[in-house]
Amino acid sequence: FLSLDRPKDEEVVNSKILVISGKISTNGIVTVITDSSEDVLTPSLTGDFSTTINLDEGQNILEVIAIAPNGESISIRRTVTYSQEEF
Repeated sequence: FLSLDRPKDEEVVNSKILVISGKISTNGIVTVITDSSEDVLTPSLTGDFSTTINLDEGQNILEVIAIAPNGESISIRRTVTYSQEEF
């Protein structure tokens, strides 16, 4: 009941600000966890959610957890690398 549109796994970005977006199929909540932050989101009535986080230089591991009203949870992990180098 969790799909993550952004970011893609193993993505390399040159912007310190990263958009995280996706959808859940229940009236649950979404938690986005990184090494330096933890955000709790309430999705829209259609289940869509979106937030932004600040990335640390180098590799960042994100965990997005959807928690259903009945307590069930599912998580997706993504690795995003922030680099200011030109490719």
